[in-house]
Amino acid sequence: MVKLAVWMNMPGHHQSGFYEALRQRGVDLCVNYYGNVTQRRREQGWAGVRTLPAGERFVAPQIRELYATPDWHERVHIVPGYGSRFLRALSAHLSVHRVPWMHWSERASGGLRWVLTYPLKAWYARRVNRNAVAALAIGELTKLDFVRWGINPDKISILPYSGLLPPPATEVDAQIADFARDAAPLFLYVGALYPMKGVGLLIEAFASLARAYPKARLALVGRDESGGRYARLLKKLGLSERILLRGAIPFERLATALCAADVLVQPSLYDGWGMTIAEAAGSGKALIASDACGATAHLVRHGWNGFSVPAGDVVALVQAMQRYASDTQLARLHGARSPKLYEEVTPERNAERFLNILLARLGKSTDMGSSRGSK
Repeated sequence: MVKLAVWMNMPGHHQSGFYEALRQRGVDLCVNYYGNVTQRRREQGWAGVRTLPAGERFVAPQIRELYATPDWHERVHIVPGYGSRFLRALSAHLSVHRVPWMHWSERASGGLRWVLTYPLKAWYARRVNRNAVAALAIGELTKLDFVRWGINPDKISILPYSGLLPPPATEVDAQIADFARDAAPLFLYVGALYPMKGVGLLIEAFASLARAYPKARLALVGRDESGGRYARLLKKLGLSERILLRGAIPFERLATALCAADVLVQPSLYDGWGMTIAEAAGSGKALIASDACGATAHLVRHGWNGFSVPAGDVVALVQAMQRYASDTQLARLHGARSPKLYEEVTPERNAERFLNILLARLGKSTDMGSSRGSK
């Protein structure tokens, strides 16, 4: 039996399906959350968590929490990075006791922050190279970043984020339905509204598009973190009737927005993965996404089910949106193809992928942790 311990900063709907798929495959799974859903996440539509499924628990960010699981030394541990003192201590403790562990994370934030934290990344890369069973990268962009840290490419395997699709909708969100009654097409953005997500660029691109395509509409679904800046910008541009600031929609109701849309647009300047891309792909939507989103390389096949655009390139974004505005049938054609790519990141496929990685890295032992751990 495979025994696995996962450490995560907070519970959420994004990985719950993956954990269940592992359990369905007979994995003895323990999930430890060293934090709860933050206020900011709740305002973005995440559900607060009071009770957890069997095998999952809240823990203090302290090494003593390891010992609350009697067979901790017989498990393979998933460590989500180096960003806190606790996680650094956790990987050190597991290494000293020769307990198998894997690193699993997104790529690090770019820019000056990446440069300033490079010594820490390089130090952690050496620990991964010496002690970790593997470094699990959520996508190709993350794999490249791991190599920049100094992680040996032979240590790296791809394990994307997977997520459940939102429950099917029986009706369209009332605000969006009223707004988009005559839209052709309706572009949809889902996520927090702030500059790093490229929201300002998207508004700029739509302003250019709107002059030539009077029926085009854009709905922005997410918590506005701009302090009212985007509402003022829409008023200044005369787009308040063409762009809807919908606010956040809880995940369990997200399909009420997706079912109304023709195209999902994710123009982020940086996005470790971009779960909304996967959710829209699985829901049969055409996609426009920047190449700074980790999911783009895996879920957007340029010209086949959507368009990949260079991050920050407003002209390329306008051109991609024009393709759908000028040919409303193209969005239907591309959207019908998207679920095929989503099949590669379903929770079930990800569980299979993970167990194959584990088998390749640790061999055919049915008790993969016990042969390497020590009490």
